[in-house]
Order: sequence, then C-alpha cells, then structure tokens
Amino acid sequence: MFADLKMPAHLTMKPISFAALMELYERNYIALRRLCPVFDDLTVANVSRVTGAPPLQLRVLERNRYTTTLELTQRIGQTGRIPVLPLRVYHDARQAEVLVAGVHPGGLNCDPGGGVRQRQLGVCWEANLFLHDWLSHCVVQGHRFGKSPVSAR
Repeated sequence: MFADLKMPAHLTMKPISFAALMELYERNYIALRRLCPVFDDLTVANVSRVTGAPPLQLRVLERNRYTTTLELTQRIGQTGRIPVLPLRVYHDARQAEVLVAGVHPGGLNCDPGGGVRQRQLGVCWEANLFLHDWLSHCVVQGHRFGKSPVSAR
C-alpha cells in the first residue's frame, strides 16, 4: 500500500541534481496527498490524532488557485514542538516543497557562480528529503487530515 512512499536508491545518493530535486518534490506531493487527499477539506488549523503517536498539526497559511502554503508541525509532550516546516504545494505541477529561508521557492536563485547554486541545491535537497521522510512516517502512523477517502494519487 505504501510502496510508492519508499525512496528509490537514485534519490538517496549524491551528487544531487536539479532533476532529482524536482522528482523529490513530486514524491513529497504524493506523500502529502496521502495525509490530506482533498485540500479543500482543510480548515485554517487542522490536527490529526492517532493513538500512540504525537498529534500532527497542519495550518493553511495561504490559498491560491494553483498553490497552497501550509505549515506542518508536530507537538511532542506538553511543551515540545518539533519541527515547524513551511510548505508550498503546487497543485498544477503536483509538487510540494519546503520553503527554505534565503532560497527562492523554486529551489535555486539565478547565480552565475556554481558554488552558491550548488549549496542552495544542497540546502533544498536536505530540507525536502527530511520532509519526505517525515511525511512517510506520519502516513505509516495513520495520520490523516480531511474527510474524503484516500486516493491513489
């Protein structure tokens, strides 16, 4: 059932390419859709509770025709709160990415010097790989937002 959430080997190896990052954004979208099959079902503040797992919070920060900006948070215990990730979902492209501070939402800033671009690519890669692992973990735990039935994609 969750075989499509498993990361293929070519996405866990370095060097990281822009094409691989775009594929990771697509995998994040698939995992996020497992958590919330219909974005229209989401209210501004959403909480998923599963027995034996910390609650998962999903806030809708902004809705547009082709994008939705979300914030995903998981509370652990009474005072703990880790992590807090801002996400942008591109409905038309079927991609979801972490909005990394200091990096253009598309993943890379235009810069003629390859070193800066490669560092930005690495930052985006690490943040989105973390998101993929976290979303997959939450799906396996049984977290879910909304009332609609889970679809294949």
